[in-house]
Amino acid sequence: MFEKLNREKPYAPLSALHVGGDIMIHFPHNLKVFPKSLAVSPLYNKASALGFSSAPNTMLKETLLILSIVLFIITITTYIYFRFFSKSKRDKSELFNFLDDLDMDVYLADCLTCEIIYANKKMKETYGNDLIGKVCYKAICNQKTPCHCCENFAQYALSRKSDTKQTFKDIKHINNKAISTTGTIIEYGKNKKAFLCLNEVLQVEEFKDLSGSISDPTGKVAAIRELERLSAIQKPFVLILFDIGGVSAFNNVFGKSSGTKLLGEIIAFLSRLKGLQVFMWEDNTLLIISDDLNFEKNTAKIIQERFKKPWQFDDIDYICSYHAGAVSYPKYAKSIKDLLLYTEYALNKAKDGVNTKFCFFNEELEKEVQKYLYIEKRLEEAIKNREIEAHYQPIVNLKTENVEIVEALMRIRDENGAYIPPSEFIPIAVKKGLIVEAGYIMIDLVCRYIKESNCNLRVYINLSAVQLMVESFSSDVKAIVNRYKIDPSKLGFEITESELIPSFDKVVDVISELSLIGIKFAFDDFGAGYTGISYLDKISMHELKIDRSLISSIRSTQKKYQLVKLLINIAHQFNMAVVAEGVEDIETVKLLSEIGCDYIQGYYYDKPLTEGEFKIKYLK
Repeated sequence: MFEKLNREKPYAPLSALHVGGDIMIHFPHNLKVFPKSLAVSPLYNKASALGFSSAPNTMLKETLLILSIVLFIITITTYIYFRFFSKSKRDKSELFNFLDDLDMDVYLADCLTCEIIYANKKMKETYGNDLIGKVCYKAICNQKTPCHCCENFAQYALSRKSDTKQTFKDIKHINNKAISTTGTIIEYGKNKKAFLCLNEVLQVEEFKDLSGSISDPTGKVAAIRELERLSAIQKPFVLILFDIGGVSAFNNVFGKSSGTKLLGEIIAFLSRLKGLQVFMWEDNTLLIISDDLNFEKNTAKIIQERFKKPWQFDDIDYICSYHAGAVSYPKYAKSIKDLLLYTEYALNKAKDGVNTKFCFFNEELEKEVQKYLYIEKRLEEAIKNREIEAHYQPIVNLKTENVEIVEALMRIRDENGAYIPPSEFIPIAVKKGLIVEAGYIMIDLVCRYIKESNCNLRVYINLSAVQLMVESFSSDVKAIVNRYKIDPSKLGFEITESELIPSFDKVVDVISELSLIGIKFAFDDFGAGYTGISYLDKISMHELKIDRSLISSIRSTQKKYQLVKLLINIAHQFNMAVVAEGVEDIETVKLLSEIGCDYIQGYYYDKPLTEGEFKIKYLK
């Protein structure tokens, strides 16, 4: 277990030296430390390997001498081993003195009863001087049932195994701190086993340090283990995913230290509510376990009322927003995986709703989730079986009324052959990371179609930020283009302005590299977020596509009309052609023509077509 090191003299191991045909044995003086292991060099069959004389008589003598030395070493080692361990058993005070000097919480508890036998000074300072005789999981963790470590130790003790080197590790939250527990089984008394636990606070996991960009993976581990424990005993509960809004903005205004206090105040309030266990989940997101099955009618209302009032500290009054998703277990979810999925889904519904703070999972949402899971499955199958299709929508030059550009749109079908709306499967593809592989299939489909149909139009493909973050994306695109031996200028990529924000530098690098070989790039959905203007002088784009939300209202709203007109003028100043998306009537076409728009795209001219339909109608 623990060795009390003698620091007076350094440890000198036993050594054997060959000097002029004689073997000299050197023993250390005043040996006081038992070595954990003693390495003995293997004996070679050939005398020359040891540098001995080759004479037969000398060989025999030296062999016997070696055997005598080995036996002597074994005898000494055995003596030291038994002396050391017999001493450790007799003198427990030395061990406890050593533990008292450690700057971490240490305690010793019976494996079967979990009663605390010993606690060091640091442990008593943290949890009180009356720990001896108390049950560890009640006195330390404030739990009614044993934790994972306790259960493992008990099972091990009941197995009557003699090996006391077995160790267990766990991570749990105690007093709003993430604690790493390492436990080792030892023997005490006759046929009794105890576990020696060392608790170490994980500093980055303390709630007071959690704010801004700091995440809490250990909190997730602790939360999941508690969910596993509750599900194992089949105890019903309500799981809440609680997202606190405005903390990052608060940090920017008042500083990170104040933001930390704000988060701490909120956590403290929630932790004081009856029946709640609070865990950090992600930045500014908490996972809460409630044993109140009427959480919606009881605790939720208390939380809602509290958040109507400002949080007060350091002469600061601040009102926080929040959103929460709640799911009852096992009413709706039978597994932890489904439980977490449903809770996240409910949280997202709360965020999407108007004036909705809490979203409680119900039968209707359960149907939505099942649909979500079905689409995810179909998307995976479509990627695996290369069942993704490319549909093509023409983009018309307003002056010539000719189709000069085309947008390739991803499509997948359900098991009955009907198309799944892109608005349903694209977000799932992005969220699950499936868009990367699906995107490569689309690029391959488009390049093949350009080659086989002798297409003389520039074909644009939508890109997501996830695709752009792939390190090999540029080289992969070049490889596909070279495979089909097409003109790179016939290929283009559309990037929404929102995709540039989290990955601007990477986007610039990709655009620069692929532009060198002739591939074009366009701003997609421009104007939806009003942030893309700042990028115009930093990135070289060929076209700018104005978002359909602006185009659809230019006839009814003067401000939108003026805004579209302004965007067209700005784009032209940067030598970019302008495409108006979502054009559905002749009146809008006339207005766009008057204010200098270059291209139109929408159902007024044509819908997205299959490969065959587009080839017959537009490719000659």
